[in-house]
Amino acid sequence: MGPIAATLLCYFEPERVYASLVRLHDSYAMHTIFSPGFPGLLEAIYVQERITEQTMPDVYVAFKNHMISTTSYATKWYITLFANSVPFQTQLRLWDIFILEGQDVFIAVAVAIVWVYRGNVILWCFMLQSNIFFRQHNVGSSEF
Repeated sequence: MGPIAATLLCYFEPERVYASLVRLHDSYAMHTIFSPGFPGLLEAIYVQERITEQTMPDVYVAFKNHMISTTSYATKWYITLFANSVPFQTQLRLWDIFILEGQDVFIAVAVAIVWVYRGNVILWCFMLQSNIFFRQHNVGSSEF
């Protein structure tokens, strides 16, 4: 919760930050993200994967084919509430929505980020697949 505390320290004195962290833990179910086994984190990642599978099946398949786990890129987003992952002002707006609407905003934002970069993901996976194919078949190597 260090990045969360650091952001709060920009605006509040340490005692109020501590009280805010306790409130996040108790009232906003942040304890599920940090509990042993990370049940809240795993639930958020599961929901994100199902939404990705339904809305962007090509991206979902590309990730699976290349064994790219959602946990490899999204864990930091959920654990830090997008601190250090989006511009600071955007982070503050996300936190505003989180306080008003709850944790689902972070799943929506995670899916939206993947949506924005879906073309890059597909292109990258195609280029990786092509590179593997060419290496396996020695295409492009000079045999003089």
